[in-house]
Amino acid sequence: MLGQVVCQYCGRTIEYFESDRVVVLYGVDPECEHRSEPCEDED
Repeated sequence: MLGQVVCQYCGRTIEYFESDRVVVLYGVDPECEHRSEPCEDED
């Protein structure tokens, strides 16, 4: 099943399969591949 999430940082729509790792990695706070690890310092 194909789903869609929106990057919490840039608002880009990310398409993913239900079994895709993006669900595991990003969960309820999805991010684009340009930011694989959320920065705690929003400088």
